[in-house]
Amino acid sequence: MSANKFILIEEFFKEILPELQNRPDGDKTVVFIGAGLSRNYGCSGWNELAESVIRECHKIPNGIDYLTYQDIITTVRNPKTMLTIGKRYLDNRKKLNIFKKCLNKSLNNNQSKVRKSHSGVYIYLKDIFDYFITTNADRHIDNFFDRDKIHYRNMPQGPLSINALYKIHGCISDINSMVFTTDEYLKQYLVEVHNANEFRLGNFLQYIFQSYNVIFIGYGLAEFELLERMIGTSQTEGVRHYIINGYYEHQTELINAHDLYFKAFNVKQVVYLLNENGHAKLTQEIEQYYNKKLGEINKPLAFSNELDEALGENYE
Repeated sequence: MSANKFILIEEFFKEILPELQNRPDGDKTVVFIGAGLSRNYGCSGWNELAESVIRECHKIPNGIDYLTYQDIITTVRNPKTMLTIGKRYLDNRKKLNIFKKCLNKSLNNNQSKVRKSHSGVYIYLKDIFDYFITTNADRHIDNFFDRDKIHYRNMPQGPLSINALYKIHGCISDINSMVFTTDEYLKQYLVEVHNANEFRLGNFLQYIFQSYNVIFIGYGLAEFELLERMIGTSQTEGVRHYIINGYYEHQTELINAHDLYFKAFNVKQVVYLLNENGHAKLTQEIEQYYNKKLGEINKPLAFSNELDEALGENYE
């Protein structure tokens, strides 16, 4: 794989991200976190959640028959569509508590496990970036932010707050805030408003993609599809967007194919290789950049301590 043809993750962390974060007009770089990173904390993906909901629709008394269950699992490709079918089916039978049970299991929402989520990739990202947005509804990422800086209702109409977390699809701690089904997406992603005081998620995202550099981490194509029409909006001059994806070294043509898709929305793809360490390669590169940045922050402090020691010796 030619380093000149693709943006490799080593180049991104060595040259591109430092340049974005050290601009004269200030750092306006947002990390946009997807479900891929939640897997590090025991959460399942969209497909697993959707299939578990349909499975429960089959298991309940007088539920979906086995053949229909299999047909839905094998023919409905979009997990959002599957979740919409499952949630509505259970709601119609007064079994919405089963849907909530599936959500809790999928998001690993066990209190003792959530309390233990104080390490891993999130701790590095928290010190690398100033601005955070996620479509993840689990609570594991919450441990890295002050409670009053976690927002999952009423997105702001202006600039983001530093070291705040914006959970645009809601949070499992408030199930009514969550955005999972097609009707919920249509409502929240609507941009046009009829009330001057109404500011929907669509407006919020358009503002972000127009005004901030956005780094997508942990996103698959299925998730990205939800954002594509927002990203295609006109951008402020100098604003750039990147998505970080993992591939095996022989998958050159697949990378090319995905490049065609992402370039349609002015998003550049950053590639890391899975050959040696799988997706752990991403965490390793993030950790290396974190250590480098931490070292740069500590250099002035170390020099100051040495200076204090030298001055102290001269006055003894």
